[in-house]
Amino acid sequence: MNTLPTQILITIFLHVKKNDRLQCILVCKKWFTLITENVLYENLQFRNIDIFDKAIDLFDKQPAFGSHVESLTIQSCDIDMMSVFSMPRYFPNLKFLDWKEDIRPTEERLRNDLSTKELPRSLVYQRELRKWNQLESIDVRLEKLPFLTMLLESSSLDSLTSVKISFKPWHVDDRFGSETMIKLRPIVKSLISNIKSAPSLELLVMKCAVLDLSDMEELHASVPKLKSLDLFCTAISGGATDDWLISTNKKSVLDNNGMAVTPNTASTVTELSITFYNTISGIHSIQGDLKYTMKKWLIYLGCKYNDAEINLKGRGIPCLPEISNFYEPMVTIIRKGTNSTRYHAFLYPITKSIMNAIGDRKVELKSLHIYSSGTIQALQKQLNIVKLSRQAKTITGLEINSRCLLLKESLAWSVISNNLSVDYFQSLSILSVNCTIHHCALTALFQTLPPLLQTLFLRSIILKGDDKALLMMPTEKCKINSLYLGFSCKPGSTIHQMNYVLEFILQSCPSLTDFTLHGQTWSSDNSMLKLWFFDHNELKKITINFNGIQYYTFSLIEEKRGLRWANYDNLADSSDLTVEKIHMDISWRSKYVKLDLAKVPQKW
Repeated sequence: MNTLPTQILITIFLHVKKNDRLQCILVCKKWFTLITENVLYENLQFRNIDIFDKAIDLFDKQPAFGSHVESLTIQSCDIDMMSVFSMPRYFPNLKFLDWKEDIRPTEERLRNDLSTKELPRSLVYQRELRKWNQLESIDVRLEKLPFLTMLLESSSLDSLTSVKISFKPWHVDDRFGSETMIKLRPIVKSLISNIKSAPSLELLVMKCAVLDLSDMEELHASVPKLKSLDLFCTAISGGATDDWLISTNKKSVLDNNGMAVTPNTASTVTELSITFYNTISGIHSIQGDLKYTMKKWLIYLGCKYNDAEINLKGRGIPCLPEISNFYEPMVTIIRKGTNSTRYHAFLYPITKSIMNAIGDRKVELKSLHIYSSGTIQALQKQLNIVKLSRQAKTITGLEINSRCLLLKESLAWSVISNNLSVDYFQSLSILSVNCTIHHCALTALFQTLPPLLQTLFLRSIILKGDDKALLMMPTEKCKINSLYLGFSCKPGSTIHQMNYVLEFILQSCPSLTDFTLHGQTWSSDNSMLKLWFFDHNELKKITINFNGIQYYTFSLIEEKRGLRWANYDNLADSSDLTVEKIHMDISWRSKYVKLDLAKVPQKW
């Protein structure tokens, strides 16, 4: 084997399991060198602080090993400050960093703020962090210290092209409360001020930040090569731009000197996605100064970005009503987004004028997200406008969002389904229903699904204890191959009820290849939740994340009874001898099924 070319040997070792590689390095000096320098330590992943500490000890004794590390992933590790600033010394040639701490519950963050109050002197941390000047990609979510800002302060990162950062751990109250806004604002400002140290940046993703328009201007001035900007769950702020005005023609934003803020467009940006957080400190009340601030944002976005794929979304409850002051800037944004294939109606609902503006774009509408916080009639009005538009026939993905709406009877669902006829939606293959669906409406739902539909999301199916038993006969076989179910089992509901509903749904969808179940149960009865895929020969993946389940069993796998999975069945054997705890039995006949199961409680 030693006669093979070096690159072929490296390729072979890349396909060998990590434990086997450790054995291979003992074979000969050549293998030791090839594996340690090209395979073994090139990509490191740590999800346990004890293993991380042992690895640091190893690299401290063998510095040459750390010089080969190019990719480093750290998750759920509480690293001390000394180790944080020693990492650049151990891994001087690092190119890809993915470092995420666990997000503590809101109550814990309220009780105990772990963020570092006194950072080391700048000369100290800059001396160490400047060694990481070859980084190409960074993805961080840290609570203790503003690591990314400190890194940007320390060195010019000319090779850095991708940055992802989450500010969620810095939130000290629920969502964007006043304490969070006070703490978060200077942290975000500091990052924006130092982003100029990454002049080659092409992708920037910021989650849970609070921004004003001056931040946007400084950002684009600092990173002229930016191509993709994703601001997820963002709260807007007037901040330094409170005194900025809207021009008399309502087509531009003026600074304190009366000059247009956006004389230069962000011509390099090809993708812009902003998810505004709809909360009291975000855009919930949308009155007075806040309403004016939001209008400035919309006008700014319409002026700044030409030919970019623009997606403006919202997160939270409720969506915004039809606000006349937002109409003109929204139409401008839609028409300028000539490459946009989707529209989110969170900031402005579907109207005939909006659909006409979408129709004026060069590309076809492929994805549409409809929002309604009102009645079934308000939702029906928007659906009717869409189905009669010329864009309806090109839509492949449709999402209906109305969490305040309860579809309890089959008649309520028929109001929606009647507007989804294949006569109008000729290409619809993906449907997401984000309404509260009572299980009484499920029979009508599956009977009237669009015939070409392949992917279905039902995000909130509700079961109640006072529900009467229903006769739910499986419908004509639908063609759904990917199914996502979200269940909310209220107090008093039973496992028997849920088994009944699940059996109906699974029998109605025999062509499934991908199945996902999320939710929780408050049931007090101790019994088995059944997921039996006996008629699903094409099944490839099962994903489960269901709170309240104590353990899993597998009574039938690939037509073999009694096959055990030690990680879960051992728990059942030792801790539930009388089979009284709520558990889930998963059975299937198809081969090569991949399971993705959430961890079950370890204490009983």
